[in-house]
Amino acid sequence: MTLVARFDTDTALAPAGEGAWTAHIDPSWFVVSGPNGGLLTALATRALAELTDRPPRSLTVHYLEAPAEGELEIRARIEREGATTVSASVSMHQRGRTVALGLAACAHWREGQPEWDDARMPEMPPPRACEPFPSGVPELPPYLRKYEIRWTGLDGGARPATVRAWLRPADPRPVDPVLLAALADAMMPPSFLRMPERLFVPTIDLSVHWRGLPPEGGHPWVLGSFTTRVSAGGVCEEDGELWSEDGRLLVQSRQLAIVRRPR
Repeated sequence: MTLVARFDTDTALAPAGEGAWTAHIDPSWFVVSGPNGGLLTALATRALAELTDRPPRSLTVHYLEAPAEGELEIRARIEREGATTVSASVSMHQRGRTVALGLAACAHWREGQPEWDDARMPEMPPPRACEPFPSGVPELPPYLRKYEIRWTGLDGGARPATVRAWLRPADPRPVDPVLLAALADAMMPPSFLRMPERLFVPTIDLSVHWRGLPPEGGHPWVLGSFTTRVSAGGVCEEDGELWSEDGRLLVQSRQLAIVRRPR
């Protein structure tokens, strides 16, 4: 019997016509009043996999409105298909309203091209030497229970402010582009380390760049490193990196978030 990981159930798409699918938004993915942005990015990535056999290399999602619990409609279409790259658009709708818009580029991994790699994996003890993240704390968003997280805690005095942790789904599952899209927005924002009071930082847009081939099989850990450097004019940025255990850069991400007080 093949066991299906909860992550795959939560990001499953049901066909709803040509270039259209439906998904179900479960409140277990919520952050305050809406789902974690990584879930929506994962759903968009899964729609791209249905649209083209070329894997995603770049995806930017703009979050217009937080969807509610229930059915979400996803539409995707190829805007242009070139010799190496497919350009596609993705939109998400609920109750007659557009809640997210995305643009993506998909292309096969090509060997024999010019390569360089000056990226350096952040220093971090191996997962077995790190403490479990306290996901059972009542005030933490419920979506964090979707993951197994190990970290070394927070350093509030570090500059730039950075949050690092080893991440993987709570259920055993291989790493693929859909999971990496979700992990790009899985951890608490590093901006919390710079704020004198706890404010909301809902994401305006999130860009994910897939940079390396994911490890095959098993239930591997991924190191997430997320940093913020500037907050100005009511918005702050977050740069992220996802690394394999053997030191390969898998994803680079950037998001812009609006800073606001609870309503």
